[in-house]
Amino acid sequence: MDLFNGFNPETAKNTRHLISREKLKLMKNSAILINTTRGPVVSEDALVWALKSGEIAGAGLDVFENEPYISADLLHLENVILTQPRLKLAKKCLKSPHRMLLMFLREESRWD
Repeated sequence: MDLFNGFNPETAKNTRHLISREKLKLMKNSAILINTTRGPVVSEDALVWALKSGEIAGAGLDVFENEPYISADLLHLENVILTQPRLKLAKKCLKSPHRMLLMFLREESRWD
């Protein structure tokens, strides 16, 4: 399993959609993307495509492209963990990306 956990600031135009469909295609099918940085760094449309098509195995997000709104497509996927600790919207409020990774590792077998 590969893991990508980006920590990129959304301070420049070139970081918006830094993770695009093209970048997701470069990842292994076993990859898990974790975004705890800024929501717009990841194209949610591309991410939904990658998760639905099996291009990547899963994703963990605690930031969203159009905060505070969460894409309905993301809400219905089983291979994604969504949290929003700052807004207290998550039932299981994860306090760090490390705990999100551990949750993925525990749940990975259900995606096989």
